Amino acid sequence: MIGSCAPPFGGIEVHIKRLADVLEKSGIKVTIYDIENVSESSDRRLKKIARAKLWVLWYFFTIKEDIIHVHTLSWKHRAAMTFISKVRRKKIILTFHSFRYEIENMGFWEKKLARYVLKNADLIIAVSEKVQEKLELWGCSKDKIRCINGFLPQTAGKGILPEYVMEFIAAHEMIASANGSNMNFYRGEDLYGLDMLVELCGRISQKYDVGFIYCISKGYINNLDYYEHIKDVIREKGIEDRFLFVHENLEFEAVLKKSNFFIRPTNTDGYALSVAEALYSGVPSIASDVSRRPIGSILFKTRDSEDLYQKTVELIDNIEEHEKRLNNLPKEENTELILKVYKDILGKEG
Repeated sequence: MIGSCAPPFGGIEVHIKRLADVLEKSGIKVTIYDIENVSESSDRRLKKIARAKLWVLWYFFTIKEDIIHVHTLSWKHRAAMTFISKVRRKKIILTFHSFRYEIENMGFWEKKLARYVLKNADLIIAVSEKVQEKLELWGCSKDKIRCINGFLPQTAGKGILPEYVMEFIAAHEMIASANGSNMNFYRGEDLYGLDMLVELCGRISQKYDVGFIYCISKGYINNLDYYEHIKDVIREKGIEDRFLFVHENLEFEAVLKKSNFFIRPTNTDGYALSVAEALYSGVPSIASDVSRRPIGSILFKTRDSEDLYQKTVELIDNIEEHEKRLNNLPKEENTELILKVYKDILGKEG
């Protein structure tokens, strides 16, 4: 597999780690090549690559694996792995965890790389119908796309929360959790909706005792000016004791287990593994309607603060009913679908 492995605990990193567990359990040997050298994991299957260009050349001549499964977002890395697979007669799978590109905004060579990848990949996994539609729009054959969201359930322990987080949880009647993989903007607005969460916390605090926990690893804070601005807003609203940033590399499931509800106010998204994780854990979840969400999600209009507030108030006032509703929903499970992809690409039955 080409990609990074948790920690840090971003959605893609967690997916890769859990997928590796699933494949090994089924008897498939796995090596994870962190071609971008960002993993902080000590996973025995992980190989950190310090010099990507030299490694790609070395890998071209020494590849031993039967399948290359690419998760990286880089078109250069996708194209390099696709080329290796074709020349060395290997199979290649590419998972598109999101697809925010607009082809008209891409440069000439990037367009060439994208079209080469989509034409020559053996199989492509799209994590949502929206991603699949965009891949088809770009010329990818529908026959080679499998639409499978990226959620795989946790297979190991649940992790331990730091003492200061446990103290924050104990200080409030209810806990709302959220997370983000960066502090990017999309079409001029906060991609992960952190600004909306701060505004919501300020309004909700006037009526309810809810503590907000926002998880983002330190290494993912790629816009320090915006981060400081958000902290200034929190101070101005007087909610420092109600809004907690958690920067440690934690399994987010450990936070969810202590949460009363989860919020995903993104303005663009793939499938959103965190929403699926929350619902799987029995935690009611509010999410923007920007993409298809897992069954059981409570939807609000994207970037509509008033609608988010109203949906949150309704959830808090009826939290027990929402929890019971989730208990009656089927648990989402993609393990067998992913294993079938591997069987299919190797020409096996199943």
